[in-house]
Amino acid sequence: MRLRCRLGLCRQRKAICTQGTVLLAIITAGTILYNSLSTLQQDLTAVVSISNNKIIESSLKSKKLYFETDSSFGKRLELESSIQYAAKFKGLHKTAEYFNTRQGYNESYVDSLPLFRDVPDYSPTGCSNLTYPTSFTTVSVIFNYNNEVLSLLLRSIYTTLAAIPPQNLHELILVDDGSNFTAYPELKEVEPLVSQFSVNVRYFRFDTNKGLSFSRAFGAKQATGDTLLIMDSHVEMRHGFLPPLLNITDNNYKAMAIPVFDFLTTIGPREHWPHDGHGLGYDVYLNWNSFYRFLEPRTKPFQIPGMLGGAFLITRRRLEEIDYFGKGLVGWGMENIELSIKNVMCGGEIFNVPCSRCIHFAAVRDPEIHDGRIRAAKTDNIATVAKSFL
Repeated sequence: MRLRCRLGLCRQRKAICTQGTVLLAIITAGTILYNSLSTLQQDLTAVVSISNNKIIESSLKSKKLYFETDSSFGKRLELESSIQYAAKFKGLHKTAEYFNTRQGYNESYVDSLPLFRDVPDYSPTGCSNLTYPTSFTTVSVIFNYNNEVLSLLLRSIYTTLAAIPPQNLHELILVDDGSNFTAYPELKEVEPLVSQFSVNVRYFRFDTNKGLSFSRAFGAKQATGDTLLIMDSHVEMRHGFLPPLLNITDNNYKAMAIPVFDFLTTIGPREHWPHDGHGLGYDVYLNWNSFYRFLEPRTKPFQIPGMLGGAFLITRRRLEEIDYFGKGLVGWGMENIELSIKNVMCGGEIFNVPCSRCIHFAAVRDPEIHDGRIRAAKTDNIATVAKSFL
């Protein structure tokens, strides 16, 4: 199968740009480029030392947000209170180990956190001095999820919408990818809550689990905004994350803009891992180190060969041109690589944006159960993506 753009044939294999070649080599040859733990730790330490490294205080803890109605505001406060109250008992329950490892997260810990909390700021010094043109580009916010911890899902939705300027928020699209309401009845609360928002909300639910690739692509195809902000359902966004991303896509509709991830572990020590200039993937299947970054202003967006996929902004026009993503992929994995290659091969660019930050709650999976299933699906998806571009 050859990749085609609506504007004509993409470049043939021999003409693939260097970034695309590197990605294909990683996928087909299985070449894994990785930093030693000590080197990575040194780099991360350097990142922290030159960042703001301050605490951002939240002013939204008990405020009614612009997209909330009186009823949804009251429901949100009630739900948050009940989640935090229940968290106290999960850690004491005889099956606390179950609670603390659900979906790879310490559930009692994440449930105990306030929805809007004070968070560390790892953005480079100088970001606060930057200004961006006022943008009126509309944004469709898309979350897809399956059996997600409710508090993480709500944190993702609320912190993202609250940080988006009202003139930019076009719609919220939620895709429940076959969550088990019998095992997790609290997820039934999501649709009644968001349906009371004052902004356009579109909720979809599959009877069975279709997989991340399918459900994410499905949500993208429903969007009607100028740009699509596609997110994992276990993130936490900061005020000011969107303008730096829109500044990229407004100036080049073929560009994808990626916030820098600050990972937060919830099992074991509560640690933030800021990543700036690195790309890390599951099993380290996508990894790079942008050495030249240390020679440029730390606030400057920089090109990367591929994205992790947990959060990114892309124009709807661009997605339509390259015919979206995820065809032939099953379960979880590689849709981010496929989209990265498609965009680059068709003349697009991918930028990491250091002044746009995203806290990503890092899951710790059961290697005997989850990893085996994921590895199998990902192996099939790697082959599918590789065959598509060779």
